[in-house]
Amino acid sequence: MAAAALKQLWEQGGRPLRVGVALFPGYELLDCWGALEILVQCNARGLPFVGKPFAPRQVFEFLFVGDGQTPLAPDVISDLAVTDPIAAQVDMLFIPGGAVEDKQEVESPLLRWMAAAAEHATLVMSVCNGAAFLGTLGLLDGRQATTNK
Repeated sequence: MAAAALKQLWEQGGRPLRVGVALFPGYELLDCWGALEILVQCNARGLPFVGKPFAPRQVFEFLFVGDGQTPLAPDVISDLAVTDPIAAQVDMLFIPGGAVEDKQEVESPLLRWMAAAAEHATLVMSVCNGAAFLGTLGLLDGRQATTNK
């Protein structure tokens, strides 16, 4: 189902699919970069639904979104602030795991951005306890979800 929706989005837009990556203080580097490596390999090898299988073509572009000021890891600051207009134009939302409190501050700008991005995204993904953000926002209500936390 998600693959069909992404194929349709790709065919309509004719541009790389924008993946909004929510970066928050305490995110786990491996949860973020390890999972994104799958999409990076799609860029390197191509996807069957975007043309010739294994033909390199940029399928995904990544928008790293945070508050634009807070260091997220040594020497890492997000590319875009949640207020940047392009940050609202994502096709997919990805939330890595990390040091996530049980109850997030729903009024935070990053959470408001996640909610808005999820509303318009074709696909919403999380790793590990990044699902806590989805739960806080009510995006898992009435859905089955599995996490290792």
